[in-house]
Amino acid sequence: MKTINPLFTSILLISCIIFTACQKEIDAPNRECKAIIGEWEWTYSTAGYDHPINTPKTEGYTQSIKFDHNGKYSLFINDRLSQVKQFFFKIAPSIYETGNDYLIFYFNYKDNKKNISHSFEFADNNTLVLSEQCYDCYSHVYIKK
Repeated sequence: MKTINPLFTSILLISCIIFTACQKEIDAPNRECKAIIGEWEWTYSTAGYDHPINTPKTEGYTQSIKFDHNGKYSLFINDRLSQVKQFFFKIAPSIYETGNDYLIFYFNYKDNKKNISHSFEFADNNTLVLSEQCYDCYSHVYIKK
């Protein structure tokens, strides 16, 4: 049976502590990007033509999301942590605007890949709309917690 080298284990443990303790705050480039930081409760989602409106009642679960100052995105289903990803803001072409706009990009370290990006807007100070950057895809509406 192989044993793990104690020196390797110590170096690995110290590296993990250093990398998780030294998280840098993300740079929110404008007031609108800064306003996303916080916790949001899902109210409904809607997609293109002939798609039903999804709500917590129709889907049978609640959902909330959290964007923190360190660029961590957390998804909670029925108040239980379901996903954690890194997020960042980037100016890129949006299918909803002419030209470029700030979009939210997600990076899933578990799969080592980028996920679909979202454009975002605020219906008011407490209502966030995240729209998937693909045609006939969903827009998700959240209320600030």
